[in-house]
Amino acid sequence: MDQNLTVSATHFKYHIQMFEKLCGPFDYLHYQQKYGITLTKLQQDTYRPPLEAATEFFMASAAILRDPCFGLTWVNKVQFKVSSHIVSKLGTAPDVSTFLLQCGRISALTSELANFTLEPFDDEHSIFKVTPANEGITSYYQMDATLLFTKRITHTLLKFRYPDTQLSGKDYSCVLISHEKPQGVLDEYEREFEIPVKFNQTVSGLLVPKEWLNVRLTPLDLSIDDIIKFEIDRAQISRQQSHTDMVSNCVASLLPYGSPKREDVAQAFNMSLRSFQRRLSDEHTNYKDILDSVRKDQCSQYLERDCYPLEEVAFLLGYSNISAFYTAFKRWHNTTPRQLTD
Repeated sequence: MDQNLTVSATHFKYHIQMFEKLCGPFDYLHYQQKYGITLTKLQQDTYRPPLEAATEFFMASAAILRDPCFGLTWVNKVQFKVSSHIVSKLGTAPDVSTFLLQCGRISALTSELANFTLEPFDDEHSIFKVTPANEGITSYYQMDATLLFTKRITHTLLKFRYPDTQLSGKDYSCVLISHEKPQGVLDEYEREFEIPVKFNQTVSGLLVPKEWLNVRLTPLDLSIDDIIKFEIDRAQISRQQSHTDMVSNCVASLLPYGSPKREDVAQAFNMSLRSFQRRLSDEHTNYKDILDSVRKDQCSQYLERDCYPLEEVAFLLGYSNISAFYTAFKRWHNTTPRQLTD
């Protein structure tokens, strides 16, 4: 388990503002002595306080307020803003499933508290599972807040950007929570989540109907600069992410708009084409191989979900015509897509 998990400085400043509003003066000296957090550091965009400090905030606030549902209280009180380049990143999702997974990746920019995965649950549902990155430095208040905030922000963004996703009826159908129901709590959880809540489960997450995950989303007009800015921001807190990883993630987001040219990607990274290619060569790859690899991986994901016609798969992979897609597929698998899926 990663012992160096962090939250954004902006996220921690929200904690301070809320503590002072609900509990009284914030103990700056304590957090400076214990965690090295100072007001000066919090003004720096690149500074990220440790997750343990955020956990202590949740524990202290819940104790002072005697609020067993403080995670839910936090979501109701906080006023969160989503930057434009992050909204643009979400605008590239071709369907609800991809949208949710992108939301999971984006969450790390705010807090590395949890990991998000989308997994099968039963014949009719998948689960958008939320797993603590390190249970030893995470409180149940934070997990409650993460689940409720995830439900609200994804629902709001989908409703605002893609109204058609609301025509299928319910989206999230149930909340699974791994901890026991807090003592003294009645219907607070059901009231805030607005769907059934089950406690003491083996996992935490949001159940979603499989059919809803396949609802198509019309990609928004975007700037390649916004997509790459998101990947650079993400890489700054992901200590294992290479330049190749960043380029691969950018290509995957841009494919529904057509095959991204290496010159355009290099320019968006603020690099000359020669420097861009040399950086990839240092990592033993090149742009052509990255593009091909991303297309192959994306193709497998679309076909496994068994909801996309082949013509739409070709479009989402950035091919200008179906014959080019068939040629690439036969090179990857030594067979045709129809033979493989029949």
